[in-house]
Amino acid sequence: MSYGIQALFETSKPLTAASITSAVTWTASTAFDNKVRLLLLSNLTDATLEVSLDGVNAHFPIQANTQMVLDLSSNQVQEKGLWLSEGSKVYLRRIGTPTAGGFVYVGGVYGKGD
Repeated sequence: MSYGIQALFETSKPLTAASITSAVTWTASTAFDNKVRLLLLSNLTDATLEVSLDGVNAHFPIQANTQMVLDLSSNQVQEKGLWLSEGSKVYLRRIGTPTAGGFVYVGGVYGKGD
């Protein structure tokens, strides 16, 4: 008997470094099409960024040229646990020095049937 769920991936939501503004304004990714169990962030810029999940409050930073995976509920086999709701967005703003270029990639993993 198997209790596993097939992992499916959201389409990547890239943001250019030039679109991510100063610490005053949040820049939003496109919305997720599904409930996200794992949030994937790749900051391929030369600037530290602040991340918000509501577009109002700063939740955590992500250093320049790093990646982050937030595992919200990959170990849940049913509709229990944590996830980002369908339609959620990730908001970013630059901390400090302007970037010289690059991209930030926002991705997500969801379970088949979620």
